[in-house]
Amino acid sequence: MLNRHWIITDYCKDNLKQLGFLYDPKMDYWRYLFPVRFWKRRPTLFCSILISRDKDYVCVNVIDNMNNFYPAFYCQEYGHYGDFIETAEKKILYKLKSLGIIEKKPEIKEKKKNGHTRTYRKSSKNKIPRRRS
Repeated sequence: MLNRHWIITDYCKDNLKQLGFLYDPKMDYWRYLFPVRFWKRRPTLFCSILISRDKDYVCVNVIDNMNNFYPAFYCQEYGHYGDFIETAEKKILYKLKSLGIIEKKPEIKEKKKNGHTRTYRKSSKNKIPRRRS
């Protein structure tokens, strides 16, 4: 989820205010913060969504209550956080969908050569062909 590219469908100033984003003039971005995990009725983990209107940039981060990145969410191979990570991702994806933020799919180019279709990913540097079945 964290290595995805996100875009917002309507990032005009009025729409962002209506959705609940707050503007930070020092950093020049819009921020939306919502709780993901609670402990004894207090929020302990948050999802921070940052939007830059100039660059059409959307950043999704999971932070703790001290405003640090939450390591268990970023290093999932170390530890047993399966159920927790799944529920947190579901909450985040639901909120992103309700805010009108969608995933930007990588472009795929297809080339035909000798009757075979080869698929190349635009983001890869080596451009290794893969055969489609």
